[in-house]
Amino acid sequence: MRILIIASQRCGGQSLGNWLSKELNCPFIHEPHNKVHNTDEARRQVYELDNVVVKMVINEWKDETDVTTIINKFDKVIGLVRNDIDESAISMAYSLEVDSYNTSYSVSDGWIKDNQDKINQQKIYLTTNNELVTSLPILQVIYENIFINTNDILKIINYLCIEPKHQHMLDSKLRYRKINFI
Repeated sequence: MRILIIASQRCGGQSLGNWLSKELNCPFIHEPHNKVHNTDEARRQVYELDNVVVKMVINEWKDETDVTTIINKFDKVIGLVRNDIDESAISMAYSLEVDSYNTSYSVSDGWIKDNQDKINQQKIYLTTNNELVTSLPILQVIYENIFINTNDILKIINYLCIEPKHQHMLDSKLRYRKINFI
């Protein structure tokens, strides 16, 4: 099965992709068009592998092809956003500042206050990306309903017809940003 996750940034797309990859015992390719993450070989595998989970950011391929062409190359497509734009924007602003996107971290209230302009810029950017994702005619899920109250996990399980064995990988305790501020 070829599965595509189209997501905004900082909404749990990598964790969702890792989980689905484990459940389906197939490769996970994270942001294949991001040259920092992947090689030409990884980008080629996105379209050649029969069984693969791929996560793309909504604007990742913007100059290469349209979204409908990409969607049509997959068996199942899931849209993922995070409704709490404030938390997404804090995460994005911090990740950009430290140039690290997939490690645990915490931020203080002081850091948030000192970086409010950067956070506000990210809120505008992420709101636009969320709107783009949610406008697509695909299965729509949200971060809060996967990692907080888990309602959307059942939607994904039913959509993909899987019997999960590794659902613990979506535990909110594994999120990158630690809740206890320092």
